[in-house]
Amino acid sequence: MEIPHVLPVLLFGSDEKLPAPYGLLSAVLHAHSGVRYLILIGLIAAVFLAFNAMRKDQAWDGSPKRLGRLAMILADIQLLMGIFLWVYFIYLNTGLKMKRLKDMLGMQEVRFMAVEHAVMMFIAIVLIHIGYIRAKKAPSVRQANKSQFLFYLIALIMILVAIPWPFYGHMGRGWF
Repeated sequence: MEIPHVLPVLLFGSDEKLPAPYGLLSAVLHAHSGVRYLILIGLIAAVFLAFNAMRKDQAWDGSPKRLGRLAMILADIQLLMGIFLWVYFIYLNTGLKMKRLKDMLGMQEVRFMAVEHAVMMFIAIVLIHIGYIRAKKAPSVRQANKSQFLFYLIALIMILVAIPWPFYGHMGRGWF
């Protein structure tokens, strides 16, 4: 069996032109678009609380830790939905053929979704995990809050840049 034939069957259960049922694709795409707002709210709150706790030398065990963990869990769920959508997008546009992939990457809006958006979001999620782990293992409460604040703030900025907002023109998506 060839890998290009087996992969869509394993991922989507069929080898049709649309490998996943359209209802499933639509549901995952809308959920992926909606969860971004929960992540943004969670990250903004986690950054704000970590900054305040860092200024006041408050313990990291309270709200900053809980909101940081919630933002991390939401980001992980978002990553799983994003991987599904990314694989679907790449398969549908290329059929997993390298020449078609090269042609596809020559188009700016397609490259944004296939490469730039995916890579920046993945890096942002890694930064969220690093920030949470460093805060958890920090020797002092100030260092814990500082780690969460810095890593989550950088991740938040990356996410804001990488989201395909409607005002991005032809590269943008709808609000939901």
